Amino acid sequence: MFNLDGVIWDSALHAVADNKDTGEVYYRLPDISDVSIDISADTKDSVDKDGALIKRSYTAKAATVTLTNTHLVLGAYAGTTGSKKIMVDTVGEMEAPKMLLVDPSKADFDLPDEPVTGTVSVTPIYKDGGTGKSFTLSDGEADENTKFQLAAKKITFPTKVKDNAEIVQLLIKYEYKCKDTVIIENHANKFPKTVRLTIVGLYCDPCEKDVLRLGYIVFPSFQPSPETTIAMKNDSTFDYKGDAQSDYCARKKRLFYMVFPKDDVQADED
Repeated sequence: MFNLDGVIWDSALHAVADNKDTGEVYYRLPDISDVSIDISADTKDSVDKDGALIKRSYTAKAATVTLTNTHLVLGAYAGTTGSKKIMVDTVGEMEAPKMLLVDPSKADFDLPDEPVTGTVSVTPIYKDGGTGKSFTLSDGEADENTKFQLAAKKITFPTKVKDNAEIVQLLIKYEYKCKDTVIIENHANKFPKTVRLTIVGLYCDPCEKDVLRLGYIVFPSFQPSPETTIAMKNDSTFDYKGDAQSDYCARKKRLFYMVFPKDDVQADED
């Protein structure tokens, strides 16, 4: 009989969110660390006439989970918004934005894409990095100072822009039809659905330290939090958190359970 008692966690590996009833995987956090499970409970106290504690009873257990993935995972982030990751190649084309900084000394510029009608703007950028008033689209040819011409993908700038020493760049902004892109939407009125969350980690028996086994922590009814932070820097991480819910309709009202299989030994790497 495998009678494990002492457990030393070596590391967290990954976590998977799925549908408890169908097994459909919604998303995976592939490289996790700093896993924390904080368990709390409400209390009710019986006291005597002087306020001395006679009996403390505990009610309403709760478990809050926080973990960190080494990088932003779009599918998992979409799960925290209450939406799904949209892969445009499966639904056709969608409009995507594009912004280009171009040399103002040239008279014209060929866009790399066919722009969506009514989305093209051309704006001067000055030496201090600030922007001026955007030029307007001409019904005919470009004028000297304020109007640009658009013919298919070719933009012709106002003719005197190239002579203005104060203008160092032109910002061209437009939208185009894109087939190969991924879109994540965060709606003000959508929130994450309940999932089953399984966290996988490595552990060892204190009396068998050189044998690492896979251990599992399963939350049958887990509510991810929509409160997240996205940091646009190369060393940023993705913090994922939420709360275990009572598995209300199940026979066992478990917040979570841990499983430590004896035969699930981590294989040695060559």
